[in-house]
Amino acid sequence: MKRALKSPVLNAVCVSLFSAFYTLVYILIERPMYVALPMICLTVVVVIMLLVRRQRFDEYHATILSNCLIAALVLTMIAIAAFYLLIIFDPIDIDKKFGIFIDIHWVTVVMSDFAYVVLCRRR
Repeated sequence: MKRALKSPVLNAVCVSLFSAFYTLVYILIERPMYVALPMICLTVVVVIMLLVRRQRFDEYHATILSNCLIAALVLTMIAIAAFYLLIIFDPIDIDKKFGIFIDIHWVTVVMSDFAYVVLCRRR
């Protein structure tokens, strides 16, 4: 796992596939693109910043990435709990609630990866 966290190319591929999947979901469920477009742009920025760096990350940077991913995981778990509560208390418009969950999940993952790239550039 640590070896995978040290590879900037693998990180770029993962965040690209993640964003491509959610872009496809946005197109298929016909959600408004006001959240998707900034996330796509931010993903492109993150991927470019990752690919410009040709060196593998060291242990320190792998620790930063794991902390960013843990933060994204915690926020996603909170979003899942809120999603279930929304469905339990008001089962109407479940597709809109699912869309809000997608928004929150996409934003947390891409923003955590962006925070990682910025922190690694700074140090």
